[in-house]
Amino acid sequence: MSTADEAQRTPLDAPPIRQARALGEPTRHRIFRAIVDADEALDVPTLTELVGLHHTAVRGHLAVLRDAGLVVEFPEHRTRPGRPRLLYRPHPELDGAWDAPDHYRWLALLLAAASGPGRDVRETGRDAARFEVVPDAPGPIDRFTAWAAGLGFDPVLDTASGDEECADVVLRHCPVADAAAQNADAVCTLHLGLGEGVAERIGGLAVEGLAVRDPHRAGCRFALRCADGSEIDGGSTQ
Repeated sequence: MSTADEAQRTPLDAPPIRQARALGEPTRHRIFRAIVDADEALDVPTLTELVGLHHTAVRGHLAVLRDAGLVVEFPEHRTRPGRPRLLYRPHPELDGAWDAPDHYRWLALLLAAASGPGRDVRETGRDAARFEVVPDAPGPIDRFTAWAAGLGFDPVLDTASGDEECADVVLRHCPVADAAAQNADAVCTLHLGLGEGVAERIGGLAVEGLAVRDPHRAGCRFALRCADGSEIDGGSTQ
């Protein structure tokens, strides 16, 4: 039995990190999400049009997803002449495991991506910001704070420094405290890069640093500055 056949028969026996690595590449993750969200199985031409790549590249991504046990590949049932198309759908035994990942699965995915050649954790975090949901809010600081809240950081704005162009966003909860306690360099650097990328997406805002605290006691601080020299819109918090 081939490795691909084994992966399709027993996908949950594959190490989770293998699936995380497979999903750590942005285009491959997009292909997987398209397959998961579709009402029916998808073929290569449909996915090729979706991501705008040559069909050979799409087939390569699909092979990785298949071998990681994330999708199954099967020929269409054809009632007319011609070669059957290969179709792809999520593996039924996944049971939504990567459909709506919790913060730990999300973290594993990004750290796996950061382990590739020529990559580093901070750069991976900045790149991943492209896929983050940034809520609408009246101003850039409010949008950044709302984004952090959506990840479970329980943020609060602190402008007590007196500098009208900067503020701290205090993170009162770490949703991956156990992982951060084991490897703060990787986890916190990833969050720093992610915050930098989100601030760049928002515009008019820059992250000057992330002050790291004991993750189980929380209190890490994103130092933010208005990139255009405007004043921070918000009040001091305790």
